[in-house]
Amino acid sequence: MSRFSIAEQQAEGTFRFMNSRLITHSEEIAFYNGNIREKSILDESFHRLIDRIRSGQQFRIAVSTVDTIVAKYLAIVVGYYVVSKPFMDLSNGRLAGLTYEERMEDYFRSGKMMINLAEATGRLVLCGRELTHLSGFTTRIIEMLDVLVDLDNGNFERHLLESNKVETSEESLKSQRGDLQYCDQVIEFENTADLHVAT
Repeated sequence: MSRFSIAEQQAEGTFRFMNSRLITHSEEIAFYNGNIREKSILDESFHRLIDRIRSGQQFRIAVSTVDTIVAKYLAIVVGYYVVSKPFMDLSNGRLAGLTYEERMEDYFRSGKMMINLAEATGRLVLCGRELTHLSGFTTRIIEMLDVLVDLDNGNFERHLLESNKVETSEESLKSQRGDLQYCDQVIEFENTADLHVAT
């Protein structure tokens, strides 16, 4: 369950980053008519976020259903079976000298303790589910603190890509209309996988 919390938090962070990037670069996007591309990027990020939240909720509902059945019904059935087994055995030496009233009193006392034990077990199961959900959040906080410590120490090696340089020299850069933009200039592009050249 903590993995679902981590995935949800990452998807939410990515979606927030996409929105802030859109707000920061809105003038350039409008100038280069990049609204369709940015809309598709935002839609993809939003759908990824929705899918992660939906799958996390479906998993939580399934786990909650199983936990509820185990905590409420199965534990009580097992508890009553364990409590009633000594009382159903006629050869039990502990109950041989007791009267009917004493046997019933012992049975109800044991049953009450077993019900309290079943309720406590159910609470522990539900607390365990909440703790795994909380561990997902603490994992994300620990990752953020690690990044902040690295930044404080001057280590900026989080998402660096290998250097893929594309150099063009003595070539003309022309627009689609055929107008010459640059001639005999050295243009150097780094990390070409995410590079879009607009003319």
